[in-house]
Amino acid sequence: MMKGTKHKFTYDGEKGSVRVDVFLSDALKTVSRARITALIKDGCLTVDGEKVRPAFKISGGETIAFFEPLETKSELKPVEGDLDIAYEDEHLLIVNKPAGLTVHPGAGTEKEVTLVQQLVHRYPFLTSVGDPERPGIVHRLDKDTSGLIMVAKSEAVRLKMLEMFSERSFTKEYRALVLGLPQRSPFELVDYLARSNADRKKMAVVMNPEKGRIAITNGKVVKAFATTASELSLIIETGRTHQIRVQLAHIGHPVIGDATYGRSAAKLTKLCHAERQMLHAYRLELDHPVTGEPLCVTAPLPEDYQKVREALAELCFKKSAKK
Repeated sequence: MMKGTKHKFTYDGEKGSVRVDVFLSDALKTVSRARITALIKDGCLTVDGEKVRPAFKISGGETIAFFEPLETKSELKPVEGDLDIAYEDEHLLIVNKPAGLTVHPGAGTEKEVTLVQQLVHRYPFLTSVGDPERPGIVHRLDKDTSGLIMVAKSEAVRLKMLEMFSERSFTKEYRALVLGLPQRSPFELVDYLARSNADRKKMAVVMNPEKGRIAITNGKVVKAFATTASELSLIIETGRTHQIRVQLAHIGHPVIGDATYGRSAAKLTKLCHAERQMLHAYRLELDHPVTGEPLCVTAPLPEDYQKVREALAELCFKKSAKK
């Protein structure tokens, strides 16, 4: 059994409706709000016996049970790496992550070098920012998705950025090469996502809103390769696991090269020599969390992405020449 401390409270409602993570942060002065939030996400908190999210609001009379595991020292090993810094100031940095690089350690990644290992090698002070295994990380990208990822240099900035994410005050634009051509452009995808019953490592669209979490993606066609494929600009309003990949596959336009959700695009993936999912975190736009000044950063489309795009253009040219 995991060692730790059990806490139990009954909220008296004195401060009206409050977020449960804020309530716990006030009640447990020795535990950082970052750790509280992380533990809530890991299922260490219940309200009246039910697991809830950090933003869940309590109004009075609820019983809050919280388990605080014994904190262990991070075993994150710094590793020198060639970081591509797209933006940096004294408060934060934005890294252009290459495809194939995992953001942080997890199950099955023990032998891999991760982005956070490279970060703590260059910025040792990051080990004191947030989760010891995910120092400074505000959001993440899948291993085989390239592009921009934000890193906070202090706990205060990290918490502010998390708040901005929850309020959807960021613009996060992706570029993707997908099978087929959407019938409408622009378009909006609104779905509910949950773990797949068939494969717990995958996400799936569920019809019952109570069984999933809402995912909202706005897209438009940037370039059409006849009706064979298209390049899309995608702006996400929510940040669910595998969101873009799952939603696009659900409407019949899977990301080319996606080995998990793109089975129907397998033939095109092979023809275009796509060795990973053609998804790139292209642009981040926000008001700076400290200065309030507008900040907009873009990451050039990577070489492998451009080669697949060129292959699609050539493939469509050959098809049209045969007609």
